[in-house]
Amino acid sequence: MLDRGYIQVYTGNGKGKTTAAFGLALRSVCAGHKVFIGQFMKGQSYCELMAQDLLPRLDIEQFGSPGFISGKPSLEDMANAAKGLCRMKDALSLGGYDVVVFDEINTALYFGLVTDTGRFQYTNTTAESHIIAAELFEAGADFTAAYREIYQNVKAEKLLVERAMLDTLELFADGKGVIAFVREETLLKYGAGEDETDGMSEKLRGIIGVEVSVFLKERPDGKVKASMRSKEWLDVAALAGEFGGGGHVRAAGFTSELPIEDVRAAVMKRLEERLSSKEFE
Repeated sequence: MLDRGYIQVYTGNGKGKTTAAFGLALRSVCAGHKVFIGQFMKGQSYCELMAQDLLPRLDIEQFGSPGFISGKPSLEDMANAAKGLCRMKDALSLGGYDVVVFDEINTALYFGLVTDTGRFQYTNTTAESHIIAAELFEAGADFTAAYREIYQNVKAEKLLVERAMLDTLELFADGKGVIAFVREETLLKYGAGEDETDGMSEKLRGIIGVEVSVFLKERPDGKVKASMRSKEWLDVAALAGEFGGGGHVRAAGFTSELPIEDVRAAVMKRLEERLSSKEFE
């Protein structure tokens, strides 16, 4: 083991960062050191993986999906990243390795920060969030790739589903509430999956004058999933709780076994009462 630790950061918009890190790894292994490389956001069979078969003191593990991240990171993407952080922590703290390489870690962290704060617009955004973003940017996080892959990488199926959803849009409670839905048959028609309905409630919430939005989606098993978002003051977590669900003050939801028409009517009725209540005027 080395007596003193050093941190090297390979950054920049061009190519060569991973290549430089593997060059360091190669020299370290040849000098008799043991090296661990953790690859974030990578799950493909890259040629460099063969290096560990040729170099006995080199270990490589990947913490990503087989394909590229398209749109908002999935639960699987986030689970892979969390697993990677734990594994890298062990590699650093338990000893046994002289060199530990965090491949693409800055971009992975930036992806998580951007999506978790909703592009720095959710109420969980703090001054520290922006400081961390600045530090990640300076450390080489590819913020252009993050925004491009998450927010500028939309499938045509999503837009077709969104068009169908907008056809059902209804404003109520003097424009303070909006509700829309998508049936399972629509999703099947366009070959749309779970990702193609993500973000619908946020889009509805963006309408001028709207305080709360509700998006209903009919699932293959016939149940209805409701996603609710509020803009400033309505506690949608409490409202979702009335229907057996839960969540956060500004983002919540529930699942119902009732037909989508009945769920729509019940939610609208309850929201009419809440939005017209003097308590919230």
